[in-house]
Amino acid sequence: MKKSIFWLFIFVLIQAAVTAPVYAEWNYTFLPTISLGLEYDPNVYSTASNQESDFNYQATITFPFHATSPATDLGLNYRTSRFQYSSLQEANYGNHYITLNASHKLTQRLSLSLSDSFASMKDADRFLRAGVSGTESDIIVQQVRNKSNSVTGSMSYSLSPKAFISLSATNSFFRYSLPAYYDSSGNGGTISYNYSLDAKNTVFTSISMNKSNYERSDLELRQSAVYRPIGPNLYELVFNSEFDRSNNKSAHIGWTHRFSSTLNTSLSIGTSRTEDIIKNLASDKS
Repeated sequence: MKKSIFWLFIFVLIQAAVTAPVYAEWNYTFLPTISLGLEYDPNVYSTASNQESDFNYQATITFPFHATSPATDLGLNYRTSRFQYSSLQEANYGNHYITLNASHKLTQRLSLSLSDSFASMKDADRFLRAGVSGTESDIIVQQVRNKSNSVTGSMSYSLSPKAFISLSATNSFFRYSLPAYYDSSGNGGTISYNYSLDAKNTVFTSISMNKSNYERSDLELRQSAVYRPIGPNLYELVFNSEFDRSNNKSAHIGWTHRFSSTLNTSLSIGTSRTEDIIKNLASDKS
């Protein structure tokens, strides 16, 4: 379903640019770039033992498309990177990133925007594996492929020449190639208010709420460990519980000062509260 929405967004983006009214003053830019590199990697698989070294050839290609009119702004950017090893062919991998942005001013006061960011990448990470006795464990470090997508829709309304309010909602998901990692999805929203004191100073405030769900089965939960800090440089392993849901609420107020068109500074103060809802497998089994 999410893939269908993703490709529908691409289709709408292209159609909006192609079928734009002839009277609109559209400006288009398309400046593809390519970069090449050579790197010596002394530890290809990021392991503590049996380290393998090799040269890898890197290539990155970027296809940025941008179209603007007096009321509409459309953007599509695709970037891919390829890592090709000289001897260790099984270590070859590629990363892909797609970013879409669309905004439209409905009236002088009201504007809407929609953005989507998709990534399919492989990166080194670590996870814990239980030992034979069930109490010992070791840390495995290896490259893990993950896919993520985040869609954000927002609305901005000008209350006056100096003040505007905005609303936004975000839906995201993360998927990993190994079951030892957390697959998750999340939803969130933000409401914010900005007021310009003068040409260089703006005050703002915002309230945000986010909810994350970890999509794990009971069997996967029992097979994985939690690595929890209990003191300075001290950690404990817990095997009988995992986070099932996480809720976060935050609010802050701040001030921004613009020194020039390229330099500004912001100060803010606020509060944040996170509630982790834990599924206790020990109590489930009793």
